Amino acid sequence: MGLCRFILVLGLGFFAVSSFSDSQLHTKEAIQKDLEEGIAKIKTEVKSLQSKAEKATGKAKTEITEKISQLREEETELTKQVQQVKEASGKAWEDIKKGAMAALENLKKSMKDAKERFKE
Repeated sequence: MGLCRFILVLGLGFFAVSSFSDSQLHTKEAIQKDLEEGIAKIKTEVKSLQSKAEKATGKAKTEITEKISQLREEETELTKQVQQVKEASGKAWEDIKKGAMAALENLKKSMKDAKERFKE
């Protein structure tokens, strides 16, 4: 299938959720690294949104607070995924890999939505 790239544009630059070639079969180490990078990016985005929430009022503040809550839930999910990736082997790894890739896709969408919705 070739090379898959997941790239998010954030306020200050690009967030690359790494690259995998199909021949690497999405190695545990690569997926673990991507999940950990995702967690770091969520923490950065949450801090940014918290600053915006402090300045916002009314509906805007509510929307930002809801997005922060959503991102924190995704952080929790990614943290669980990291642990599962570390512990998985054999058939379990194949199932875990699918979940991890889905979690990364959800992160990609959430970060993009946050960027577009809460521009300064």
